Amino acid sequence: MSANFDAYKIFYFVGRYKNITRTANALFLSQSTVSRCIQNLETDLGCRLFTRSQGGVVLTPKGEMLYNHVARACEHIFLGEEKLRQMQRGIRTIRLCISEFFLWQFLMPVLADFRKEYPDVCVEITTHTLGTQKEAMDELAGGLTDLVCTMAPVTNPRSASVVEIASFQDVLVAGSRFAELREGTRYLADLRDYPFAALSTQENGPNFYDKLFAMQGMDVVPAFKVDTASLLLPLVRRGLCLAFIPEPFVRQIAEAEDVFQVNIRDEMPTQTICIAAGERENLPQIQKDLMEYIRRYAVTLQAHDALPA
Repeated sequence: MSANFDAYKIFYFVGRYKNITRTANALFLSQSTVSRCIQNLETDLGCRLFTRSQGGVVLTPKGEMLYNHVARACEHIFLGEEKLRQMQRGIRTIRLCISEFFLWQFLMPVLADFRKEYPDVCVEITTHTLGTQKEAMDELAGGLTDLVCTMAPVTNPRSASVVEIASFQDVLVAGSRFAELREGTRYLADLRDYPFAALSTQENGPNFYDKLFAMQGMDVVPAFKVDTASLLLPLVRRGLCLAFIPEPFVRQIAEAEDVFQVNIRDEMPTQTICIAAGERENLPQIQKDLMEYIRRYAVTLQAHDALPA
Protein backbone atom coordinates (compact mmCIF):
# COMPACT_ATOMS: atom_id res chain seq x y z
CA MET A 1 0.00 0.00 0.00
CA SER A 2 1.65 3.21 -1.16
CA ALA A 3 -0.56 5.58 0.86
CA ASN A 4 -0.84 5.51 4.65
CA PHE A 5 -4.03 5.14 6.67
CA ASP A 6 -4.31 8.89 7.35
CA ALA A 7 -4.58 9.51 3.60
CA TYR A 8 -7.33 6.92 3.23
CA LYS A 9 -9.09 8.29 6.30
CA ILE A 10 -9.20 11.74 4.71
CA PHE A 11 -10.35 10.18 1.42
CA TYR A 12 -13.12 8.37 3.30
CA PHE A 13 -14.48 11.55 4.87
CA VAL A 14 -14.29 13.54 1.64
CA GLY A 15 -16.18 10.71 -0.07
CA ARG A 16 -18.71 10.65 2.74
CA TYR A 17 -19.31 14.40 3.04
CA LYS A 18 -18.71 15.27 -0.65
CA ASN A 19 -17.16 18.49 0.63
CA ILE A 20 -13.57 19.56 1.35
CA THR A 21 -14.51 22.22 3.91
CA ARG A 22 -16.76 19.94 5.93
CA THR A 23 -14.08 17.24 5.96
CA ALA A 24 -11.45 19.73 7.13
CA ASN A 25 -13.72 20.90 9.97
CA ALA A 26 -14.55 17.32 11.02
CA LEU A 27 -10.88 16.29 11.16
CA PHE A 28 -9.57 19.60 12.53
CA LEU A 29 -7.38 20.12 9.47
CA SER A 30 -6.95 22.98 7.03
CA GLN A 31 -8.69 22.83 3.66
CA SER A 32 -5.32 23.02 1.93
CA THR A 33 -4.12 19.96 3.88
CA VAL A 34 -7.18 17.96 2.82
CA SER A 35 -6.89 19.06 -0.81
CA ARG A 36 -3.17 18.28 -0.92
CA CYS A 37 -3.76 14.84 0.60
CA ILE A 38 -6.35 13.97 -2.06
CA GLN A 39 -4.05 15.23 -4.82
CA ASN A 40 -1.15 13.13 -3.49
CA LEU A 41 -3.41 10.06 -3.24
CA GLU A 42 -4.56 10.55 -6.82
CA THR A 43 -0.92 10.85 -7.92
CA ASP A 44 0.04 7.67 -6.06
CA LEU A 45 -2.88 5.73 -7.54
CA GLY A 46 -2.58 7.21 -11.01
CA CYS A 47 -6.24 8.23 -11.44
CA ARG A 48 -8.75 10.93 -10.56
CA LEU A 49 -10.84 10.13 -7.50
CA PHE A 50 -13.05 13.24 -7.38
CA THR A 51 -14.45 15.85 -9.71
CA ARG A 52 -15.69 19.25 -8.61
CA SER A 53 -19.42 19.94 -8.37
CA GLN A 54 -21.46 23.02 -7.58
CA GLY A 55 -21.82 22.01 -3.96
CA GLY A 56 -18.43 20.37 -3.41
CA VAL A 57 -16.98 17.24 -4.99
CA VAL A 58 -18.28 13.94 -6.35
CA LEU A 59 -16.56 10.59 -6.67
CA THR A 60 -15.47 9.43 -10.11
CA PRO A 61 -16.39 5.84 -11.07
CA LYS A 62 -12.90 4.70 -10.01
CA GLY A 63 -13.19 6.76 -6.85
CA GLU A 64 -16.57 5.19 -6.09
CA MET A 65 -15.11 1.69 -6.41
CA LEU A 66 -12.21 2.55 -4.10
CA TYR A 67 -14.51 4.30 -1.63
CA ASN A 68 -16.69 1.19 -1.25
CA HIS A 69 -13.65 -0.76 -0.03
CA VAL A 70 -12.09 2.03 2.04
CA ALA A 71 -15.39 2.87 3.74
CA ARG A 72 -15.82 -0.68 4.99
CA ALA A 73 -12.24 -0.77 6.30
CA CYS A 74 -12.55 2.61 8.04
CA GLU A 75 -15.92 1.77 9.56
CA HIS A 76 -14.50 -1.50 10.92
CA ILE A 77 -11.64 0.41 12.54
CA PHE A 78 -13.92 3.12 13.95
CA LEU A 79 -16.31 0.47 15.24
CA GLY A 80 -13.46 -1.40 16.88
CA GLU A 81 -12.30 1.78 18.59
CA GLU A 82 -15.83 2.53 19.79
CA LYS A 83 -16.33 -1.01 21.11
CA LEU A 84 -13.02 -0.78 22.95
CA ARG A 85 -14.08 2.51 24.56
CA GLN A 86 -17.40 0.96 25.56
CA MET A 87 -15.67 -2.08 27.05
CA GLN A 88 -13.42 0.20 29.08
CA ARG A 89 -16.51 2.05 30.33
CA GLY A 90 -18.40 -1.19 31.03
CA ILE A 91 -20.96 -0.60 28.24
CA ARG A 92 -22.31 -3.46 26.12
CA THR A 93 -23.94 -2.90 22.74
CA ILE A 94 -26.14 -4.94 20.42
CA ARG A 95 -26.57 -3.68 16.86
CA LEU A 96 -29.79 -4.54 15.03
CA CYS A 97 -30.63 -3.85 11.38
CA ILE A 98 -34.37 -4.07 10.77
CA SER A 99 -36.95 -2.89 8.24
CA GLU A 100 -39.27 -0.13 9.38
CA PHE A 101 -42.31 -2.43 9.35
CA PHE A 102 -40.63 -5.03 11.59
CA LEU A 103 -39.31 -2.28 13.84
CA TRP A 104 -42.79 -1.12 14.80
CA GLN A 105 -44.54 -4.48 14.71
CA PHE A 106 -42.00 -6.75 16.44
CA LEU A 107 -39.15 -4.86 18.05
CA MET A 108 -40.83 -1.94 19.81
CA PRO A 109 -43.22 -4.14 21.84
CA VAL A 110 -40.36 -6.25 23.28
CA LEU A 111 -37.78 -3.56 24.04
CA ALA A 112 -39.22 -2.71 27.47
CA ASP A 113 -38.96 -6.33 28.66
CA PHE A 114 -35.52 -6.71 27.11
CA ARG A 115 -34.28 -3.55 28.85
CA LYS A 116 -35.50 -4.88 32.20
CA GLU A 117 -33.20 -7.89 31.82
CA TYR A 118 -30.33 -5.94 30.24
CA PRO A 119 -30.56 -2.37 31.59
CA ASP A 120 -26.88 -1.76 30.84
CA VAL A 121 -27.04 -2.75 27.16
CA CYS A 122 -27.19 -0.11 24.44
CA VAL A 123 -29.42 -1.22 21.53
CA GLU A 124 -28.28 0.42 18.28
CA ILE A 125 -31.05 0.28 15.66
CA THR A 126 -30.64 0.95 11.96
CA THR A 127 -33.33 0.44 9.34
CA HIS A 128 -33.07 -1.03 5.88
CA THR A 129 -35.53 -0.86 3.01
CA LEU A 130 -36.85 -3.79 1.03
CA GLY A 131 -34.16 -3.46 -1.59
CA THR A 132 -31.17 -3.47 0.75
CA GLN A 133 -31.28 -6.92 2.32
CA LYS A 134 -28.00 -7.90 0.65
CA GLU A 135 -26.23 -4.84 2.09
CA ALA A 136 -27.61 -5.66 5.54
CA MET A 137 -26.39 -9.26 5.25
CA ASP A 138 -22.98 -8.06 4.08
CA GLU A 139 -22.75 -5.90 7.20
CA LEU A 140 -23.71 -8.91 9.31
CA ALA A 141 -21.00 -11.02 7.66
CA GLY A 142 -18.50 -8.21 8.14
CA GLY A 143 -19.28 -7.74 11.83
CA LEU A 144 -20.81 -4.28 11.40
CA THR A 145 -24.17 -5.43 12.77
CA ASP A 146 -25.24 -8.27 15.08
CA LEU A 147 -28.79 -9.17 13.99
CA VAL A 148 -30.78 -8.61 10.80
CA CYS A 149 -34.57 -8.86 10.87
CA THR A 150 -35.78 -9.35 7.31
CA MET A 151 -37.95 -11.31 4.87
CA ALA A 152 -37.42 -14.83 3.59
CA PRO A 153 -35.71 -15.97 1.52
CA VAL A 154 -32.50 -14.54 2.94
CA THR A 155 -29.91 -13.93 0.25
CA ASN A 156 -26.18 -14.24 0.83
CA PRO A 157 -26.44 -15.88 4.30
CA ARG A 158 -22.78 -17.07 4.25
CA SER A 159 -22.07 -18.34 7.75
CA ALA A 160 -25.17 -16.71 9.25
CA SER A 161 -27.84 -18.69 11.06
CA VAL A 162 -31.39 -17.81 10.01
CA VAL A 163 -34.41 -18.32 12.29
CA GLU A 164 -38.00 -18.00 11.02
CA ILE A 165 -40.13 -16.16 13.58
CA ALA A 166 -43.54 -15.51 11.96
CA SER A 167 -45.58 -15.67 8.77
CA PHE A 168 -48.21 -13.29 7.48
CA GLN A 169 -50.27 -12.44 4.43
CA ASP A 170 -50.96 -9.07 2.83
CA VAL A 171 -54.38 -7.44 2.78
CA LEU A 172 -55.81 -5.26 0.00
CA VAL A 173 -57.10 -1.95 1.36
CA ALA A 174 -58.82 1.10 -0.11
CA GLY A 175 -59.92 4.57 0.96
CA SER A 176 -63.36 6.17 1.06
CA ARG A 177 -62.98 7.39 -2.53
CA PHE A 178 -63.52 3.77 -3.60
CA ALA A 179 -66.53 3.12 -1.34
CA GLU A 180 -68.09 0.84 -3.96
CA LEU A 181 -65.51 -1.79 -3.00
CA ARG A 182 -66.71 -2.03 0.62
CA GLU A 183 -69.32 -4.67 -0.15
CA GLY A 184 -68.94 -8.04 -1.82
CA THR A 185 -65.95 -10.12 -2.84
CA ARG A 186 -63.90 -9.59 -5.99
CA TYR A 187 -61.17 -11.15 -8.05
CA LEU A 188 -58.04 -9.13 -8.68
CA ALA A 189 -58.91 -9.18 -12.36
CA ASP A 190 -62.01 -7.12 -11.50
CA LEU A 191 -59.75 -4.34 -10.19
CA ARG A 192 -57.47 -3.88 -13.19
CA ASP A 193 -58.70 -0.32 -13.84
CA TYR A 194 -58.07 0.91 -10.29
CA PRO A 195 -54.86 2.76 -9.31
CA PHE A 196 -52.45 0.72 -7.18
CA ALA A 197 -49.48 1.59 -5.02
CA ALA A 198 -46.63 -0.92 -4.81
CA LEU A 199 -43.28 -1.42 -3.17
CA SER A 200 -40.55 -0.32 -5.55
CA THR A 201 -38.43 -3.43 -4.92
CA GLN A 202 -38.60 -6.69 -3.03
CA GLU A 203 -35.88 -8.24 -0.91
CA ASN A 204 -36.23 -11.54 -2.71
CA GLY A 205 -36.02 -10.26 -6.28
CA PRO A 206 -38.80 -9.16 -8.67
CA ASN A 207 -41.74 -7.22 -7.29
CA PHE A 208 -43.90 -9.58 -5.23
CA TYR A 209 -47.23 -8.48 -6.69
CA ASP A 210 -46.03 -8.23 -10.26
CA LYS A 211 -45.97 -12.03 -10.09
CA LEU A 212 -49.40 -12.19 -8.46
CA PHE A 213 -50.97 -9.92 -11.10
CA ALA A 214 -49.23 -11.82 -13.88
CA MET A 215 -50.85 -15.05 -12.65
CA GLN A 216 -54.21 -13.35 -13.21
CA GLY A 217 -53.22 -12.23 -16.71
CA MET A 218 -52.85 -8.62 -15.56
CA ASP A 219 -50.09 -6.17 -16.46
CA VAL A 220 -50.53 -3.51 -13.77
CA VAL A 221 -48.46 -0.33 -13.83
CA PRO A 222 -48.50 1.13 -10.29
CA ALA A 223 -49.67 4.70 -9.84
CA PHE A 224 -47.19 5.03 -6.95
CA LYS A 225 -44.04 3.21 -5.90
CA VAL A 226 -42.57 3.43 -2.38
CA ASP A 227 -39.61 1.73 -0.71
CA THR A 228 -41.21 0.84 2.63
CA ALA A 229 -44.60 -0.62 3.59
CA SER A 230 -45.30 2.14 6.12
CA LEU A 231 -45.72 4.66 3.27
CA LEU A 232 -48.54 2.71 1.63
CA LEU A 233 -51.27 3.42 4.19
CA PRO A 234 -51.04 7.26 4.00
CA LEU A 235 -51.52 7.07 0.21
CA VAL A 236 -54.57 4.87 0.69
CA ARG A 237 -56.02 7.18 3.35
CA ARG A 238 -55.86 10.10 0.91
CA GLY A 239 -57.91 8.10 -1.56
CA LEU A 240 -55.10 7.99 -4.10
CA CYS A 241 -54.92 4.24 -4.68
CA LEU A 242 -55.44 0.69 -3.51
CA ALA A 243 -52.53 -1.13 -1.86
CA PHE A 244 -51.52 -4.43 -0.36
CA ILE A 245 -50.23 -3.94 3.16
CA PRO A 246 -48.91 -6.45 5.72
CA GLU A 247 -51.75 -8.03 7.67
CA PRO A 248 -50.50 -6.81 11.09
CA PHE A 249 -51.27 -3.25 9.94
CA VAL A 250 -54.96 -4.27 9.91
CA ARG A 251 -55.11 -3.17 13.53
CA GLN A 252 -54.36 0.37 12.38
CA ILE A 253 -56.94 0.14 9.60
CA ALA A 254 -59.64 -0.97 12.04
CA GLU A 255 -59.29 2.39 13.78
CA ALA A 256 -59.54 4.42 10.57
CA GLU A 257 -63.05 5.07 9.22
CA ASP A 258 -61.63 6.27 5.89
CA VAL A 259 -59.80 2.96 5.17
CA PHE A 260 -61.30 -0.49 4.72
CA GLN A 261 -60.30 -3.97 3.59
CA VAL A 262 -61.25 -5.07 0.09
CA ASN A 263 -62.31 -8.72 0.13
CA ILE A 264 -60.76 -10.64 -2.75
CA ARG A 265 -61.22 -14.23 -3.80
CA ASP A 266 -57.69 -14.85 -5.07
CA GLU A 267 -55.44 -16.83 -2.74
CA MET A 268 -52.78 -14.61 -1.19
CA PRO A 269 -49.20 -15.85 -0.81
CA THR A 270 -47.70 -16.21 2.64
CA GLN A 271 -44.55 -14.28 3.54
CA THR A 272 -42.10 -15.23 6.29
CA ILE A 273 -40.15 -13.03 8.68
CA CYS A 274 -36.65 -14.13 9.72
CA ILE A 275 -33.85 -13.06 12.00
CA ALA A 276 -30.33 -13.61 10.73
CA ALA A 277 -27.38 -13.72 13.11
CA GLY A 278 -23.90 -15.14 13.29
CA GLU A 279 -23.24 -18.82 13.89
CA ARG A 280 -25.69 -19.88 16.56
CA GLU A 281 -23.19 -21.59 18.84
CA ASN A 282 -20.99 -18.47 18.92
CA LEU A 283 -23.74 -15.92 19.62
CA PRO A 284 -23.46 -13.84 22.81
CA GLN A 285 -26.29 -14.50 25.25
CA ILE A 286 -27.78 -11.01 24.86
CA GLN A 287 -28.26 -11.64 21.11
CA LYS A 288 -29.88 -15.01 21.75
CA ASP A 289 -32.19 -13.43 24.32
CA LEU A 290 -33.28 -10.57 22.04
CA MET A 291 -34.05 -13.07 19.27
CA GLU A 292 -36.07 -15.13 21.73
CA TYR A 293 -38.03 -12.08 22.94
CA ILE A 294 -39.01 -11.26 19.34
CA ARG A 295 -39.85 -14.88 18.55
CA ARG A 296 -42.07 -15.24 21.64
CA TYR A 297 -43.90 -12.00 20.83
CA ALA A 298 -44.58 -13.21 17.28
CA VAL A 299 -45.94 -16.50 18.65
CA THR A 300 -48.23 -14.54 20.98
CA LEU A 301 -49.57 -12.50 18.07
CA GLN A 302 -50.28 -15.64 16.07
CA ALA A 303 -52.05 -17.24 19.04
CA HIS A 304 -54.42 -14.24 19.15
CA ASP A 305 -54.98 -14.35 15.38
CA ALA A 306 -53.18 -11.05 14.91
CA LEU A 307 -50.96 -12.90 12.43
CA PRO A 308 -52.04 -15.92 10.40
CA ALA A 309 -50.06 -19.09 11.04
